[in-house]
Amino acid sequence: MSVILGIDLGTSSVKAMLLDSVKGVISVESSPYEVSIPFEGYAEQNPETWWLETKQVLGRLRDKNEQEFNEIQAVGFSGQMHGIVVADCEGKPLRPAILWLDQRSRKELESINSVLDFREMGEIFRNRAFTGFAFPSLMWLKEHEPEVLLKAGAVLMPKDYIRFRMTGNLASDVTDASATALFDTAKRDWAFGIIKKFGLPEKIFPVCKESMEVAGTVTRQCHEECGLKEGIPVVYGSGDQMAQSIGNGVFREGEVISNIGTGGQISAYIKEAKYDRELRTHTFCHALDKAYTIYG
Repeated sequence: MSVILGIDLGTSSVKAMLLDSVKGVISVESSPYEVSIPFEGYAEQNPETWWLETKQVLGRLRDKNEQEFNEIQAVGFSGQMHGIVVADCEGKPLRPAILWLDQRSRKELESINSVLDFREMGEIFRNRAFTGFAFPSLMWLKEHEPEVLLKAGAVLMPKDYIRFRMTGNLASDVTDASATALFDTAKRDWAFGIIKKFGLPEKIFPVCKESMEVAGTVTRQCHEECGLKEGIPVVYGSGDQMAQSIGNGVFREGEVISNIGTGGQISAYIKEAKYDRELRTHTFCHALDKAYTIYG
């Protein structure tokens, strides 16, 4: 028997689960938070709020399941996709996170679409860009808050920030990175040619690894804040769509998922980075076996 801690950083709440590898779910806790809308079309959250609520959730799990909590052998993540946390070299957020439902970057998206046609987007990203994706959001920052990009040391996806607070490791995984519209999805690496072409700083794009690789271990500081034992392995984790694909048992070709949540998707697992030439669907990296997921 081993106990695993899973953390999901959603759009409206953070959830954490203790899972016994033999017996199944031990306990689940969650804590809500709001989406900030300072102006029409904006959607933001404070990454520090995510961390504070994560600590609250872990504290309740520990208080209610002390023995099992002390037996945790590994930590994994899933989380809301497409949004960005722009942090300095020490991992401190430089501004509120811009979320997937943010609409402020319409003009920047028009500019992107005037330079890149669907053929080029498909060959590199396997997707088109949308408002709320990291690409147009970063272009908005370049235009409206250039001082933020000048100070930036890393751009992270939301769940990456929580993993950073646990391990001290500024990095991302291929599932989330492939949903930025700045990723060469078939090569499973950043599209540095496009990044350079649009004048974004290459240095802010962190190392990307596969979802099940170990990103680091629980630090002493995390232990002091959360009660997790120092040294527990922490994996990179994945975007929520790939995680729910595994949870629903769809990690082989020939099956389809209908998922209804804050957003709704139809998705399928596929071994190759195939994509719709008209870009009516998304093709992103999957968390398992260097495969892919197609959804819309």
